[in-house]
Amino acid sequence: SSLEPVSIHAGETTTKLPVNRRLPNPESGQIDFAPNPHGSIYPSLPFVVFNNSAGKPLCILFSVSAHPSNIKGVDRSFYISADYPGVAVRLLDKHIGRKGALFLQGAAGCAKCTVVPGRDKFPSGTDEEVETAGKMVADEVCAALDGKLQFVEPSLLNCSVELSFPLLPPLKAEDYRKVIEQPDTHAESMPEVKRVWAEDMLSCLNGGFSLSTTIPMTAQGIRLGEGFWVVAIQAG
Repeated sequence: SSLEPVSIHAGETTTKLPVNRRLPNPESGQIDFAPNPHGSIYPSLPFVVFNNSAGKPLCILFSVSAHPSNIKGVDRSFYISADYPGVAVRLLDKHIGRKGALFLQGAAGCAKCTVVPGRDKFPSGTDEEVETAGKMVADEVCAALDGKLQFVEPSLLNCSVELSFPLLPPLKAEDYRKVIEQPDTHAESMPEVKRVWAEDMLSCLNGGFSLSTTIPMTAQGIRLGEGFWVVAIQAG
């Protein structure tokens, strides 16, 4: 009942939110899970605005290539949170005066959030830091909305394909038992979770099932107009 015609306008700006999370350690010869301000990131922030016939935004679709993983820590591991995208959406909704902002997870790879670019530690995940991260993104989008946007002539097309990604070879039953007895974890994982995983794998083997060596994933491309595509890969 609320359908109305829109025009599509695409734009792109940059964001200071992502920071590489793989820092080479010359002393150990290994890679530390720590901010690397010189590491690879994708700093572009693409967005598209859907305007009504009066030229007012009805929807803003935006994408940031940084993992929404600020909420962490043993005492917060089971929280359900929209993290920085939720804050950015709320502020952009306020900016356009309606609920119409949508977030797409970009190809973050090894990029986490840094509230202060170049800092030597990741945010600890407080509500204040998550708010700061989301506000950073919302401010970047709002500033770009006043710039020159590219009109997109609507031309809808959808394409999807099923892909098969290889997995590491499964362990033997005795190896899963060892994991259950003594989970080998690191600072960003939890022994209980790895133990449940190993119990699930062992249960499959004991039930006479074979463990998968590949995982199916769907890749999809949605064209909204000439030169404007939304490309997505299913998260397994």
